[in-house]
Amino acid sequence: MEIPKRFDLIRQDLNDCNDLLINWLSSMPLRIKEPALELVTGGKRIRPILVITSSYYVEADRKRILHLAAIFELIHLASLIHDDVIDDADMRRDKPTLHKAQTTLYAINVANYLFAFALRKLTELNSTRLHCVMSRLLVDLTNGELMQLNSRNKLDKSVKTYLRKVRQKTAHFIGVSMQAPGLLLDSDTRIERDLYQFGYFFGMAFQIYDDLMDFHSYDRGKDTQLDLSDGYLTLPTILALDEKNIYDKVQQLFSGVLDDIDYQRLISEVRYDKGFNQSIQVKQWYLLKATKQLKKLPRKRETYILSSLVASLNNHPIDLFEK
Repeated sequence: MEIPKRFDLIRQDLNDCNDLLINWLSSMPLRIKEPALELVTGGKRIRPILVITSSYYVEADRKRILHLAAIFELIHLASLIHDDVIDDADMRRDKPTLHKAQTTLYAINVANYLFAFALRKLTELNSTRLHCVMSRLLVDLTNGELMQLNSRNKLDKSVKTYLRKVRQKTAHFIGVSMQAPGLLLDSDTRIERDLYQFGYFFGMAFQIYDDLMDFHSYDRGKDTQLDLSDGYLTLPTILALDEKNIYDKVQQLFSGVLDDIDYQRLISEVRYDKGFNQSIQVKQWYLLKATKQLKKLPRKRETYILSSLVASLNNHPIDLFEK
């Protein structure tokens, strides 16, 4: 796994976490191991990065932290497989998705195995508080996936519904990633809360950034699969639906009658609609909240990592994990 320079402070931790994760996956049955190892290759490891970085604020045991970071990545991998099934996505990281390469039933069982394995590893940490929080997290992830499934091909203009889905699928997950090391130690609840809040606000901004980048990548001719083409509305499109021309085209798209030329026009119209800039402003608001939470944390060298992540989302469009 190639680690960008900005993460030099935790480079050894990330390498050791990756080795642990590979060892875990390699111990699984062949029919689970092969697709899991393929999926884990090339991942960004954002959740392990946040778990490891936040651990320096509470001075947790390194071995237990690496164990915890690997658990979060396992849960993330399992949720990606479920997402691909729900979205009926064709590609993941430039390769056919598991349910397309094999079968839907096979993919679901692989994801379920990874979830179960992660929970088994979680019990080895012997933390009731952590187990309770992680249990609630998995419930929220499942609810978020159900919300996404139920919203497919529906013209729901509610920003509140979109933000609630982001909270359950992304922001809460990232917030708990930041909070989890403190839960292992029964640490200062104020620091736990500040770490969670930073992760939560960063997670909200991260998802909106990702939604914006979808349109930017398509606009530059890059091969990307927009959520919109899968039948899902993200913030830039929701805020552009007040334009009748855009609304009508999205309605046609969701009804399966929009041709390729009009689809390309729709993407361009959303990209240059005022709703796109309004989405940037919403993202910036969450980043401002994340920055305020960051200032509440104790001064540590590792704060540079969190600050650099915030700065990356401030300067779009760039690769969040560029060197």
